[in-house]
Amino acid sequence: MIRCGVDRVPTSGLETTADKGIPTLKMLQENYGTQIEICVGAGVNEENINEILDETKATQVHSSFKGWFDDPTTSSSKVSYRYDQSGDYEGVDAKKLKTFMEVLMKLEG
Repeated sequence: MIRCGVDRVPTSGLETTADKGIPTLKMLQENYGTQIEICVGAGVNEENINEILDETKATQVHSSFKGWFDDPTTSSSKVSYRYDQSGDYEGVDAKKLKTFMEVLMKLEG
């Protein structure tokens, strides 16, 4: 990818979540981090960001801060048109984002 001019690659280290892919992410960052940005993603949150950044030395991360929200127009006492039992639709959870940023600021500080 580097030879093709790619300058950034999103990856979880070939695992379902980034924290499980730490060994591969660390290897990628050590071997290629000066040639291509390794953007760590998949399950990155306020609970694992410290470990991920500390272990991999990555400088780029991605997170969706996904949350489920209710829409009162999608159900009644007789019928439900909900998308999922967790909620009616997915969106950015502002509380998750705020908590994540607070954790990052402590790392910077």
